[in-house]
Amino acid sequence: MTKILVALCVIIALSACVQEDRFTTEELFDDGWYFVRIDGELAESDSLSYIQGNIPSRAEAVLLPHTPRIEPLVVNDQWQGSCFYFKTFEVAKEEMDQRLVLRFDGAMNIADVWVNGKWLKRHLGGYLPFEVVLNPVLTEGANAVVVCLDNRDNATTGPKPLAILDFNTYGGLYRHVWLQKNKKAMITRSTEGYSDAGVLFRTLNINSSYAEVSVQTDIRNLIDTEQDVVVDIDILDDNNFIVAQDQVYYTLEANGRGTFEKQLEVDFPELWSPANPNLYTLRVSLSSDGELLDRYEKKVGIRTLKITNKGLYINGEQTFLRGCNRYQEYPYVGYAISDKAQWRDAWNIKSAGMDYVRCAHYPPSEAFLEACDAYGIMVLDAILGMQYFGDKAFEAHALQSAKDMIRRDRNHPSILAWELSIDEAQMPKSFTSAIAPLRDREAPGTYTAGCMKDGYDIYLESRQNRKEVDYQRPLIVSEYGDWEYYSQDAGINQEGWMGLNDEERNSRQPRESGVRRKLQQVANIKEAHEDNVDNTHAIADGYWVMYDYNRGNSYDLEYSGICDIFRLPKYSYYYFAAQRGDREERYFKPVFFVANDLSDSTVKGLQVYTNVDSYRIEKKSKDKVEIVYNFDGTDKRYVVHRAGEAAGVVVRRLEDGPVMPTTEEVKDVEIYYADIVDSRGTVVTLSDDIVEWVVSGDAHIVSPDEGKVKNMQIRAVGGTSAVVIESYGKYNVKAQYIGSEIVSE
Repeated sequence: MTKILVALCVIIALSACVQEDRFTTEELFDDGWYFVRIDGELAESDSLSYIQGNIPSRAEAVLLPHTPRIEPLVVNDQWQGSCFYFKTFEVAKEEMDQRLVLRFDGAMNIADVWVNGKWLKRHLGGYLPFEVVLNPVLTEGANAVVVCLDNRDNATTGPKPLAILDFNTYGGLYRHVWLQKNKKAMITRSTEGYSDAGVLFRTLNINSSYAEVSVQTDIRNLIDTEQDVVVDIDILDDNNFIVAQDQVYYTLEANGRGTFEKQLEVDFPELWSPANPNLYTLRVSLSSDGELLDRYEKKVGIRTLKITNKGLYINGEQTFLRGCNRYQEYPYVGYAISDKAQWRDAWNIKSAGMDYVRCAHYPPSEAFLEACDAYGIMVLDAILGMQYFGDKAFEAHALQSAKDMIRRDRNHPSILAWELSIDEAQMPKSFTSAIAPLRDREAPGTYTAGCMKDGYDIYLESRQNRKEVDYQRPLIVSEYGDWEYYSQDAGINQEGWMGLNDEERNSRQPRESGVRRKLQQVANIKEAHEDNVDNTHAIADGYWVMYDYNRGNSYDLEYSGICDIFRLPKYSYYYFAAQRGDREERYFKPVFFVANDLSDSTVKGLQVYTNVDSYRIEKKSKDKVEIVYNFDGTDKRYVVHRAGEAAGVVVRRLEDGPVMPTTEEVKDVEIYYADIVDSRGTVVTLSDDIVEWVVSGDAHIVSPDEGKVKNMQIRAVGGTSAVVIESYGKYNVKAQYIGSEIVSE
């Protein structure tokens, strides 16, 4: 067999710009950490030594985000236990009078924080941020922070035990950590313990010529004497021109706080919607005696949202949202992915023709929400929970999580509603009756959603649980297209299933499962989605699920995704993508896809998923199909060849979107693909041959067996070998086709 090398050499330089949604007085605290995983009982003497900041010799130097253990592709036994993170940092003499705070964006699941040997805080819950005030224990010069995490099953935080859970919770400091430095005065953060903390942006009214918006700001005096401050509020368009502004002069009492609301008018605003997600920048600056003390910048959208049992109205226009559910895990590294990886996930969802995502069953990262703002994806933002409701401590924690999530996310125009409900669980009246008042305090004018009818604005119902449509309540179809076919209890076209075995007839189809079974997944999705649209008054429906994923309760992947766990599309991805038909939408793309690679001679027909003007089949045989399609008056030729003998590889990477974050993060996580091709360049979808990957420069391959390596041989699945790469600077990637047998080094 001839071996042709078709390699990709990529050099990436991570950007170092101002974060879009951060305070100027915050800096990333992601580098310089050391890590130790405890795989058994920790001796008391070792524990005391760790708490004092003594880094053990076996500790590993790590960059955040970080996962405690590289897991196999199929996670049969996810690591659970305790681990420690250590870092030393310097505090200058002039900083000793400032307010210094660490903010953890995500620490799984129970976190204890010590600084200079003094315990400062315990935080419960792995998905939402918390802050630790450092001042009481700081010293000039070197300081040591130690974080102990415990990700074992916890009855207070939930969800139910991992061994019976439908997803994996992973662990570690898997999101960013920030060091906040403020002097004299500050704009308070949403992580403060009161509802009016931080900045709250709302659209109050829109008419034909202007929009009225509200900006509520909370500030704090950090010194023990009264001081006069100035707060400048600016709204800037995408060309950085100020389109509205106001200024507040405020006298802060000694160590006091002040909260005020200002209403501004934006003339002829560019409104935010899923079709055209126009964004402005809200900039709030705090100064004293001409010195800038703090500044908050946030991308915001001007839009109105109204939800009734008659429909969803965005800026007064009735809209139906087609979407999916999404888990955030990546292969091998679990939750520990970069902001850029979060944005790639969002772009992949938008490219699939979707304008809505349900963040099942826990809060997403802020980076994912920023991407949804930019791409026009409405979000059902969910607290953690699934099929388990615990005691009073659990209830109190769930309500606190609801407050924390709303405070963190309430300025995102992409938020459709708050899922303040424990999925598929019976919740007590004491909990559901607290939801509306909580929402009114934290984000007035927004909507709540839950899997029970009482206590929520929107009813969430999965298609498999639908008995009778209640037209008196707004409805979101929370899940559809998977379980009803897997359990064979809710299909409509039962006769169409005749002659199919259980594996063939359900929607859980691996990408490599072949033409016939991937077409069956599409048939199920089409039937279920059309049922949602035609036979309910739902404002949105979410297919289960966007990406294949691991489960604590199962020894294989859950394959109902329209993409596999490496984000590679199945036929159903293109079925959804072809549903985007309005060419006036900002992210409209022409789609033309033939759902048949000619590898299965028993599949006679051709299914075409497209949103183009017209097409015609010019030639068709068992080895080749030629189609001409027309888009905007231009003919294009689309050819499908039956693959021949494998000859080489073509390398590509998971696509960036047209908008990507400006970020200071030190590490990126990317997925690369090597498609095994024949001499014509046709992907050999039946191939499971070997590809050798080589990475040079500031990057490594994530290997479940060897950890971090520079070269690795990986077998293809469905004609494509996929690799996860962590990078922290400039690097090169190469891949070479090896053949059917692994070549020993």
